[in-house]
Amino acid sequence: MTMVSCPGCHGEVHPLLGDAPLVVDDRVVMCCSEACREGVLEGLASQDSSGSALRPDTDGSGTRVEEESSAAVVARPRALPGAAADPAGPPQVSALAVETPAPAESRRRRVILSTMVGGCSLVLVIVGVLILSFAGGVSTDRASLSATLSSLNSSPPPVNSGVAPAGREMAPEVVEPPRTRRRPSLMTLKKRSWTILEGFLANSTGRYWRTAARVLAGQGHAGALDVLRKALASNKWPNRQRAAEALARLGHTEGNAALKKDLVSRRRPVQWASAFALARCGDSAGMRVIRQLARLRQHRMTSYEALVRLGDQKGQVYLREVLQKSRAPYDRLRAAVALGMKGDRIGLAVLKARMKEPGMHMGVALALQKLGAPEARPALVRALEHTALREEAAQALRAYGDVTLVAKMAPDLTSDSENARLTAAAAIVILTAQARAEAR
Repeated sequence: MTMVSCPGCHGEVHPLLGDAPLVVDDRVVMCCSEACREGVLEGLASQDSSGSALRPDTDGSGTRVEEESSAAVVARPRALPGAAADPAGPPQVSALAVETPAPAESRRRRVILSTMVGGCSLVLVIVGVLILSFAGGVSTDRASLSATLSSLNSSPPPVNSGVAPAGREMAPEVVEPPRTRRRPSLMTLKKRSWTILEGFLANSTGRYWRTAARVLAGQGHAGALDVLRKALASNKWPNRQRAAEALARLGHTEGNAALKKDLVSRRRPVQWASAFALARCGDSAGMRVIRQLARLRQHRMTSYEALVRLGDQKGQVYLREVLQKSRAPYDRLRAAVALGMKGDRIGLAVLKARMKEPGMHMGVALALQKLGAPEARPALVRALEHTALREEAAQALRAYGDVTLVAKMAPDLTSDSENARLTAAAAIVILTAQARAEAR
């Protein structure tokens, strides 16, 4: 942009950077300083209306004619808008920028001004670069901070020490629910029970190993069958007699042969026990001995109960008479049980009445099952709670095919009592007899 000349000192002034603008004759004149502008205003005030002033030429040459004194250059100012015209007094002046020619002696000022402008521009550029760098650094810091916060949020919470930090509420401690112990599967209980019974085969107590051998032999366990066969040669009669009965019930002829051999024993207890064992197995070889015992009053009820099992009509007639005429409640109950086991329903009311009384009678439940009464099953289930009745109850309950009953004996598999572990394992193996192959 073209430099202009200050009307006061005639120095060069940038038209946009002058310090003191002044309006003279509808023209904007730029003074280099407040001092020059004050000098111009004083000159305007001291002149009259006819005095010389800085005017534009009228010849169209584009140059301006200066009529001035050596002291100062004055110009006729324009009156301010809205001010009253006063021909006698000096006109009012407005302070705005003007364009005037620039003299040669203000070059130093122009150089200084240009240096200042260039320096300011350089400073602005540097400041801009710094601002952009700072903004980029802040963005990077913000991204890093966000990543750090995200990692803190995703990391597991610290262990609650019970003391909250200052100015922050302590979060409630998260307590995990106790893990419920998973129940063992039916297959696991089968295998465990099978292993428990195998361990009892070598037990020194005859009642324990005989029970384990009897149950396992019923599932085809070869080792248990060998234990029972070996017991047939035992010097102890209880072991020999019970092993023989177990084999006979399983259909092994060596068991029947051992029981029949004892029928000719000179010892009456051995002879009688063998006869009743054969009757329980459905073998009538001992019927002669049982009929002889029926003549004795103290053995009569027991003898006729055994004879009814074998289908003896005389024994059935006798028990019917006892059921209808006997004054002893226990004798009537025994007669009803024996008749019910053979399918005779004459004593059904007596059996049902007995089930309503407290206590447990295993024979009553078995007779009711033979007769198809619904009261039998709950009674047999309750019998599983008694260690002395578990094996026989499980044999009867197997007809219902309810393997959920296994859960009733499962806790006793880890009992400190050998009797509880043995009978629980025996009942589980019997109830799951259809899957004995998987349990081995």
